[in-house]
Amino acid sequence: MVSGDVVSPQSVQAFFVGCTNMGQGATAQISAKLAGNTVRWWQGSLTTLSGIGPAQAVHVAPAPVMTDTVLIAVNANGTVAESYIAIALAYVGPIWQPVRNMSTKSTTGMDTGQTVNTGMAGTEFVSPGWMRRKAVVDHESLDLADVPVLEQIAYMSATDSNVLF
Repeated sequence: MVSGDVVSPQSVQAFFVGCTNMGQGATAQISAKLAGNTVRWWQGSLTTLSGIGPAQAVHVAPAPVMTDTVLIAVNANGTVAESYIAIALAYVGPIWQPVRNMSTKSTTGMDTGQTVNTGMAGTEFVSPGWMRRKAVVDHESLDLADVPVLEQIAYMSATDSNVLF
């Protein structure tokens, strides 16, 4: 269970749990509260991208909510081979959505990292390292209101902060 109290109420819309060692069938419950009152509650299953990679859960509320406490409860439901649950990434915060829709030219993909060791006889031994999902988002045109937001996202990325898109 991950619980976080923020210093002052914050506007949040996106909730994400990812980079886990759990498989499909794990579940998550998300509860956002303001002054002890529940303002957003969600329950769902963690899923993978086409059955590949670590399980994750993403929930986007229809509109931003003000919250001072967020509780994320995760149940592995027997989908973990190890004796522990690992959640390497969790995000609670705002979400950026462009003013105009993205183009159908947009694509998704995956990068992988691996180590290949070659033995004296030429046999290759491949050790998987990491997987990163990626999205190439193509916009036919952006609204002028999107430009400062995109600049802020690039700045946040350079300072090692996260943005959910």
